[in-house]
Amino acid sequence: MCSRIVNHMINTPIPLLVCVLLFLSACGGSSGVIVDDSEDPIEQPVDLDAPEDDAGDDSDAESPAPTDADSESPDIEQPAQPDNDDVPASLPPAPLNLRANRYSATAAEIFWDQPEGLSGDSVEYLVSLDGSELGRVSTSSFFTESLQTGVAYTMSVSTVNSDGLISLPVSVRISEQIDVPPPIYDFDLVLEHTRAGLEEGSDSGLRVMISVAPKGHEAVAIQVQGQSPGDSADMIMELDRDTLQADQPNAFLTLRMPVGMRPIQPQERRFNIIASSGEEVRIAELVVDVSPVPAPDVYLLIGQSNMVGSSEEGAKQVWAGGLDERNGRIWQLNVAPNNTQIFAGLDDFRNESNTLIEPHFIEAEDPLHDPRNPIVTFKGGTTIGPGLSFAKAALADTTQRIYLVPAAWGASGFCRVAGDELAWNAGATNNESLGGTGLLERALTRLRITLRESGGILRGILWHQGGADSNDQACADAYAGNLKLMVERLRREAAQDVRGEAARGSQAPIPFIAATQSRGADDRGDFSLWPSTKYQVDAVHRSIDSLLPYADWVNNDDLVPPAYPCGSSSCVHFGATASRETGRRFYEALKRIWQR
Repeated sequence: MCSRIVNHMINTPIPLLVCVLLFLSACGGSSGVIVDDSEDPIEQPVDLDAPEDDAGDDSDAESPAPTDADSESPDIEQPAQPDNDDVPASLPPAPLNLRANRYSATAAEIFWDQPEGLSGDSVEYLVSLDGSELGRVSTSSFFTESLQTGVAYTMSVSTVNSDGLISLPVSVRISEQIDVPPPIYDFDLVLEHTRAGLEEGSDSGLRVMISVAPKGHEAVAIQVQGQSPGDSADMIMELDRDTLQADQPNAFLTLRMPVGMRPIQPQERRFNIIASSGEEVRIAELVVDVSPVPAPDVYLLIGQSNMVGSSEEGAKQVWAGGLDERNGRIWQLNVAPNNTQIFAGLDDFRNESNTLIEPHFIEAEDPLHDPRNPIVTFKGGTTIGPGLSFAKAALADTTQRIYLVPAAWGASGFCRVAGDELAWNAGATNNESLGGTGLLERALTRLRITLRESGGILRGILWHQGGADSNDQACADAYAGNLKLMVERLRREAAQDVRGEAARGSQAPIPFIAATQSRGADDRGDFSLWPSTKYQVDAVHRSIDSLLPYADWVNNDDLVPPAYPCGSSSCVHFGATASRETGRRFYEALKRIWQR
């Protein structure tokens, strides 16, 4: 019967597919696909109840063979394949190494690397947040502040090439927790100058910019250290900030070197600029060429006859090559002679015009306390004191001119031995044994003129005295107190120089040096045996550094005949050889003060 139905359907106009379905239904065949390895064709049963729409209108269309998985729906439509000319190019590569940082509750940033083989100028990136597009960027990072507190997100990035094709996305999860980025301590250190000049005493000093370039957000600490203690000595080092960040990468170092007690030579100072972040340390060297302040050195010479210069007559060697030859770098105030007719009252000691001879400054020449008339080229006196030899020794430590201020007076002291005002007291006193203040007033007047007109710096005070106070018990008893008051007033009232207020005051760092008296003996008298009052005064000189700061003394005990002949009148005075040696010892004492 089935054969007759088939033959009948073949000869009818009913479409082939309907016939097959009717045949399957009539024959009671199964809906599964039967697989047979024989060469005979497999008879397919027909479902007579299948709708006509299931049959295609195109008799030439090919139907895929059903599989077991598709047996229940064998009619799945496959997408049409476009012609070869319509097939798109391959998709661009996706971004690489996608990563994220959540900076705060609402802010996060993602970073990625550009895929290989793409030009940076022709690439964009499509950024999405939880599937919603946020925008397109041409950089390799994206920042957003659109997050909600405590919510985790997924951000995706796709590459968009110049043809507008979009890569498959890559995604990264943004945690609901705020990320703490790992510290990055790496940085660079750069100095504006690695070598620069600084003038001693300059108000502005030397200013150098220090720059760091942090590779992360970590702070960089800055320190400045001298490479040796000598490099930092007397140097003021100031940083306007000692911690630098990425948003504040620069600091300014200012170096200043105030003018000190001691003159300096041109010198080199070396400093290390030390920058540190975590365990990372960078060191840069700064070399500073220091030049001395362009101001002369001024020394005040005070006391009695041995400071005035009371060596043997005719001992001065002022000729070229002589021991007392003048030096073009050593000058002096050209002072009026020690004469009671010129200095008769207190006002005379204070009067500037009364205390000078024209020209005001000359090359220093012994006797320093004698004036030089402007119409002659040399002084007529032939004795010497210690002042010029001291200055010649001091030249080794300075590049500047030296100015000596002669202000001593023979047979003078605190004691009233030479008149009411011819004394060194700092002020009025009720002690009838003591004199006035005239010589101290004159010393301050002469010092003020020299500092003002030379622009110099008071470097020290030399004191050679004691005899006038050694012959009276009351004067000897008061000697230590009077000497202390005198030095304090000199330090306090000396006219200011470039050292400023810090170098003025009762305890100011102005060196003071005292020299001991002669112990010489010859046929004119023996001064090796002292009375108790002289020992009392001498003890003050030898302990001057405990009485006053920045003080020292000169020991002249060995400057006696025959190696050191005595000076004029008697051995109370040192001869020329001893005076020259005393001058050199004054300088050695000065260096001891500097070195403390």
